[in-house]
Amino acid sequence: VLKNFQKFDISVLIFCNLPIYKRKMQQFFAVLSVCISLPSPKKNHTLKFMINNYETVIIFSPILGEEDLKKAVKKYKKLLQDHDATIVEERNWGLKQLAYPIMAKSNGIYYIIEFKVDTQAIAKLEVEYKRDENILRFLTTALDKYGIEYNEKRRAGLVGKERKNKTNSSTQPTEA
Repeated sequence: VLKNFQKFDISVLIFCNLPIYKRKMQQFFAVLSVCISLPSPKKNHTLKFMINNYETVIIFSPILGEEDLKKAVKKYKKLLQDHDATIVEERNWGLKQLAYPIMAKSNGIYYIIEFKVDTQAIAKLEVEYKRDENILRFLTTALDKYGIEYNEKRRAGLVGKERKNKTNSSTQPTEA
């Protein structure tokens, strides 16, 4: 049956979506679907996608109380865990001054979550962020190997304020 379709017809069907070729396109895909028999997916079979390291910075409204903040963070952590994510670290940076007003607010509560999850969960997570009225802004970034290495060093105290404090105390002469 595929012999009736010439090479030209197939290329036109793929690259042109003109009404003239609509009938040929329908015939082609009907024949193609019969010729290519794909095995039916198993009921309990789930596709595994690539697992990446991500870091999300969320700026919550400064109006939130501490309990409301904990409740909101718990909600997003549960959403991540429902998608088989492993939470590597979470940090509350606290109330910070914004560079410019967002929704007539000049302050925001910064919260950072570092996690590993498959790529499909990020879209669902960001939809939930957009629906939440208490979130002023958010940014989710995929960490490359250098970002992961930096975060590991920071957690170990080899970079950042902890390192500065360690070097300052070790360079000061001790009096005997």
